[in-house]
Amino acid sequence: MKRTEKQLAKGFSLVEVLLAMALGLIVVAAGVAMFKSATNVTQTAFSRSDMQQNARGALAIITRDLSQASIGIPQAGIALPSGAGAGQALAACGGPKNQCFLTNGAYPNNLLAPVVPFDAQGANKTDAITVVYIDNSWPVSNKTVTTMDPAGVNVTVDTNTYDVNGNAAPAPTGRAYNDPVYGSKVGDLMMIFNTNGYAVAAVTGVGGGGVLNLTPGDPVNMNQPGAAAGNVKALGYGPCVPPSPPPNPQICPTTTAARINVVTYFIQINPGPDGVLGTADDYPVLMRQVNAQNAIPLTEYASTMNINYDIFNSTTNTYQAALDGTLVLNASEIRKINITLTLQSSGTGTARNETYTLSTSVAPRDLSFQNRY
Repeated sequence: MKRTEKQLAKGFSLVEVLLAMALGLIVVAAGVAMFKSATNVTQTAFSRSDMQQNARGALAIITRDLSQASIGIPQAGIALPSGAGAGQALAACGGPKNQCFLTNGAYPNNLLAPVVPFDAQGANKTDAITVVYIDNSWPVSNKTVTTMDPAGVNVTVDTNTYDVNGNAAPAPTGRAYNDPVYGSKVGDLMMIFNTNGYAVAAVTGVGGGGVLNLTPGDPVNMNQPGAAAGNVKALGYGPCVPPSPPPNPQICPTTTAARINVVTYFIQINPGPDGVLGTADDYPVLMRQVNAQNAIPLTEYASTMNINYDIFNSTTNTYQAALDGTLVLNASEIRKINITLTLQSSGTGTARNETYTLSTSVAPRDLSFQNRY
């Protein structure tokens, strides 16, 4: 039977349309799934690459500091204020709010050692570490103290200008104690020493004529003129003795000042986009603080930093590896520092489950050096 013209003009039936749509949706869904999978793979690759780069960069900076541990300072460390009238000196304090960043930042044995382990810090109970070495950029490694206040609340250093090699040179080549870039500033830590010993003090003000103020109340509590020992006052200062008999030269006891770097690495929890600490969008940040200056972020989403130590006891001739920081009783026995840094993805929710862990070891040369001859 012949179909009519009206019958020949008919389109797809409803069943056919629904079937075609279903097949189309299946094809589109498959395409979307493949695209999403490819996008996720790309994002994961970028995230891993970013975490790897950040971890390597952070460890490179930490390694640089640790490799300089003990340079220019006593290998056994420097005794901090002690005795009658002394308070507890602290690590990793300062910045605009004068806050302290470590939960147990008191120096073990009240000693500023070249390497100071700090364990179980912050909300995530991760490790922290302080490393100490001389700062050769101030304008030379040390400067002569020309006068010292009897109470130990300020010292006067020579106002000469020196080049980077410590040779006298006029400005602008030579740097003075108050050089705008390399000179003293509030929050610096100074190592002051003479034949009577060593002391550490925090700069609270920089005056003219070489004056460095070391007044009490500094964030790290180093300036304690009322302490019985371990402060600048205890060093004493002797003026030049006239020649006796002439023409012998004057006898001038030398007191010297040098700026040191007391660098602390720790992980801090920062509030997320909601600005409220203690909520789900908080994220960890690896921080670096020098002396009593502002703490500077090194890398974000650093979830943990685990540090252990290899030590050698020369008296008993024993070597112990991978010790927890609480078991290191003598920093001068440290021979290797092992650091493991774990970063997490910067994504939200389950995306933060992506982590990257990198480890390294450092053997500070000056910390282990011994003159046996």
